[in-house]
Amino acid sequence: MTTLPGYLGQILRVDLTQQRTWIEPLNADYAARFLGGSGLGARYLWDYVTADTDPLGPDNPLIFMTGPLVGTATPAAGRFSVVTRSPATRLTGEGNSGGFFGPALRQAGFDGIIITGQAQTPVYLSILNGEAQLHDASHLWGLDSYAVQERVKAEISQPKARVACIGPAGERLVKFAAVMNDHGRCAARTGLGAVMGSKKLKAIAAYGRAEIPLADPKEFKETLRRTMKFVIEDLLTQALRVGGTVLSLDAGFMYGDVPRRYYTASESAHLENNVNMSTMAETMLTRHLACFRCPIACNREVHLDKYQEPVVDGPEYETVAGFTTNLDSPDMQAAGMAGHICNQLGMDTISTASTIGLLYYLYNEGIISAEQIGMALPWGDPEPAIRLTRMIGSREGIGDIAAEGALAVATHFGVPELAVQVKNLEVPFHDPRAFMGQGLVYATGNRGADHMSGDCYEVGRGRIIPELGLDLLDRFEQSEAQALMAARTMDYRSFTNSAILCHFEDPQIDNLVSLLRSIAGIEADYAWIARMGERITNLKRALNCRLGATRADDTLPKLLRTPLVKSNTEGNSLDFEMMLPIYYRLRGWDWETGKPLPEKLSALDLPEAVAALW
Repeated sequence: MTTLPGYLGQILRVDLTQQRTWIEPLNADYAARFLGGSGLGARYLWDYVTADTDPLGPDNPLIFMTGPLVGTATPAAGRFSVVTRSPATRLTGEGNSGGFFGPALRQAGFDGIIITGQAQTPVYLSILNGEAQLHDASHLWGLDSYAVQERVKAEISQPKARVACIGPAGERLVKFAAVMNDHGRCAARTGLGAVMGSKKLKAIAAYGRAEIPLADPKEFKETLRRTMKFVIEDLLTQALRVGGTVLSLDAGFMYGDVPRRYYTASESAHLENNVNMSTMAETMLTRHLACFRCPIACNREVHLDKYQEPVVDGPEYETVAGFTTNLDSPDMQAAGMAGHICNQLGMDTISTASTIGLLYYLYNEGIISAEQIGMALPWGDPEPAIRLTRMIGSREGIGDIAAEGALAVATHFGVPELAVQVKNLEVPFHDPRAFMGQGLVYATGNRGADHMSGDCYEVGRGRIIPELGLDLLDRFEQSEAQALMAARTMDYRSFTNSAILCHFEDPQIDNLVSLLRSIAGIEADYAWIARMGERITNLKRALNCRLGATRADDTLPKLLRTPLVKSNTEGNSLDFEMMLPIYYRLRGWDWETGKPLPEKLSALDLPEAVAALW
């Protein structure tokens, strides 16, 4: 077993084909170079997949990974990553979730789980105080994600267990099915739930009392005191505690960051006056909820009187934007209902709402008819979207095509260029015409269009980290400085997604350095954090190149290259042809192939990538 401070030193291995579980030591070299979470998960994924690996086949691993901060008293460090080859993009796929499952997995005795094979009939996995066991789940197949979480806890006689599971969408291999946990929390993007469904793995339950080892408990206690004080007093923390993630609507409208009518229309006072933090607080809010050890409590429970739903998990920013402004609808209750259905079925709300938004756009542009999709889709009416959400989860009618994603829908109707996607991953509801760096992040993101791999919109709104070179720039500036800012933002998020830290928490960079030292014995500094993030970004990039990605995949869709008029982004869009070569040069990526150059890989201590690519 590894003696690395901050790690439990154990990985649980599960072979579903053989119905076998065993324990193997954590790879200390991998942990030292890639830390945890999505970075460590990606390094393990490297050992299992090739260009020929079927994402929905038995050889594709499903990896659940924590990090050294997870399960400690560090604020907002209670997350976990799920890593696999994505069935949607066929590249590296990953999702990141809050809640309590990540800490529960560590308390059960493991830093991560690597699952291979395929069960013949549905099963679920329990991990209780270091003991793993597979159980028949035939009677759970077909249950929604809320029901299965409660049923599994009852069956293993451990009400304090935390359960990660799939809903019916994962069973039906919807390409954007999610892994759900802690009611409506989820690792949602890239089709992780479909991979879990292909393995006939319905759920994983974890519970234990293992203590997380600390390199220096005394220093950790003092660092924790400072960190908690800083986080609680931080203005963004206070704003998120009051408004939740829906706060981004209020800020986003000012910048032109919130898409309308499937990214084709400018802002609307009618929407701004009805779709905002105040509307949720005054008409829907029931109570605030927090993830493990989190002082922010940005999650919400809401009541949906319109739909006779007294208590559901409240919609986050992306869900609200996707089912309101994206459809030109001011109805936040309808957005809440659509989000609730997605949670029940186990689907990514971004991809669901984006794919439905494409159908609305094609209908209103006269490209498709009501007869072709089974209903009219007028802008401003969210009720058909609720119906379509259910149809996608059940693969009924047009929902069967939509379950493959926006590009599949656009291709089916002969207009693939109109799908707002990158690498077959639907673009989130932050408009890259509002912040030029965001366009570069979307185009070059390792899992496709992804706001979580680089939140330039947050940096552009003032959330800066000068110690890492993340400073304010003119948001419309198109320059080497803007390209460098995008790269640094992406690398920092590669680091935090591996540590793992919630993006909403800002521990202050010096406190973060002290946390790494006191928990994991890492003598980090600013340069170490930047280098770790850059190494992880380039590892994933190299893995994608092994899986078939090229420079041609680094692009932006047609609709996002079209400037808007009478908008807060008036006339602006990324000059992609100018900025991408600059970005490649700064990254040290080969212009012809898209591969990181051997000298860059060697400088980042990635010998496996040098050998594989060059």
